[in-house]
Amino acid sequence: MNTMPIKAHILSAKQTALEASRGDKMSSMRIAALEDDVDQAHLVKHVLTFAGHDCHIFTTGKSLLYQLSRGESYDLLILDWQLPDIPGPDVVRWIR
Repeated sequence: MNTMPIKAHILSAKQTALEASRGDKMSSMRIAALEDDVDQAHLVKHVLTFAGHDCHIFTTGKSLLYQLSRGESYDLLILDWQLPDIPGPDVVRWIR
């Protein structure tokens, strides 16, 4: 278990994003992140948005699957493996 305070994670993530932005410019990606922990979801969204990406947060597997079933598409999916409603492996199986 990582015991680094959340503020330290944010500062580290900001530094990483800043260093990445100084290098080769990557095109912006549309990213879906599935995370039921609200603090972690905010951190993920903050870091990815700071890096120039369009980040969509989902707090339940059902909400992500609903959007995907409606035809929404993403360049990258970031999945929490242990969710209260649908386990991460089941989300991956549905997507495949």
